[in-house]
Amino acid sequence: MVPVIINKLLTLVNLISFVSIFVSASCVVAFFHTLSLPLLLFGCQHLQRRIVGFFTHLYWGIIVGYADWIGQYRLDLVADDDTVRDFNKHNSLWILNHRYQVDWIGLQMIGKYFGILENMKGVGKHSLLCLPVVGWTLFFNEFILVKRNLTQDKKIIEKNLASLSTIKDPFAFIIFCEGTRFTKEKHEASMEFAKKHDYQQLQHHLLPRTKGFQILSNGMKSFVPYVFCATICFQGDRDPTLVDFLNLRPIKGSMIIRRIPISQIPEDEKECGDYVRKLYVEKDQLCEFYKKNNRFPTDSWKQLENFKSIEMKRSISSLCIICGWLVFFVAFAFFLYSLEGINTASIFIGIGAIISVAIFAFVAVLTIVNTYSSYGR
Repeated sequence: MVPVIINKLLTLVNLISFVSIFVSASCVVAFFHTLSLPLLLFGCQHLQRRIVGFFTHLYWGIIVGYADWIGQYRLDLVADDDTVRDFNKHNSLWILNHRYQVDWIGLQMIGKYFGILENMKGVGKHSLLCLPVVGWTLFFNEFILVKRNLTQDKKIIEKNLASLSTIKDPFAFIIFCEGTRFTKEKHEASMEFAKKHDYQQLQHHLLPRTKGFQILSNGMKSFVPYVFCATICFQGDRDPTLVDFLNLRPIKGSMIIRRIPISQIPEDEKECGDYVRKLYVEKDQLCEFYKKNNRFPTDSWKQLENFKSIEMKRSISSLCIICGWLVFFVAFAFFLYSLEGINTASIFIGIGAIISVAIFAFVAVLTIVNTYSSYGR
């Protein structure tokens, strides 16, 4: 009984420490992101992006550090040599399946492993801009935030693509074509839609929304040479959750990535839609095989015959990021405490209020993702 209580207490301490560091760091990062804005007035856009990327790396590196050194999140990468070689050398458009709450963590681990964590971008809801800290971080990292209105979103995407085309450092732009995370209710609605339009049924995924991808791929063809089709699967009888990750429960998975020249993506809306749906049929087959065998069919699929598994080793730099934030916050607290003639208690109350707002934003994001996102909305 006593060991169980001690284990639960240690888990709670880990959870509180992680959330406190993450939300506190988000405030610091948002502050320095804001300080970089005047550089744009002097035409120093590349330098401003470098500064934003540096602090973004320190921010998202906390997630990777927690997964690597505190949590029990383990991920293997399955790819061929050409794909691995091009990870951080060219701009890329990624299609990742969105069945799990923790799939994005694996994506960040791969970004950290290959040195592109600070240049990973994607698509999100425009309403996220209203959330303190979280929305600002997405804004400064040039995420495309859409309103779920095709007419308005097309203009938003085209404007953002013009900006993305000026980025000098290689970036990875990630899109979840399903538009929302997998649930039983959403899957039933999705398959009803597929049946109505005579599309092939999927067992492990929602039917992809293809119009956004078609606009993105057409708009990126002049500055993005490859599309990376990524499929992530996890072992076990049930899908791992964010609560599992925070509670240090073992999470073991693999991500297989196939490189596709973007020139092979059809430009026509219908043809592109059929192409993406075909990719998702293949993703579904990969997941079905993985569920039964805890691996991908690299020995039985001809198109995967040159693929190999790469163990994602723990990153020393991610450990340094976590330790660095700890040292920073402890030193900052001692500095405030040592100040004379200043109401230290008021300062700590103010900092506590800021952290509370950040925690609220953190919880609000999870609520929006898990509650208000639905297929077809």
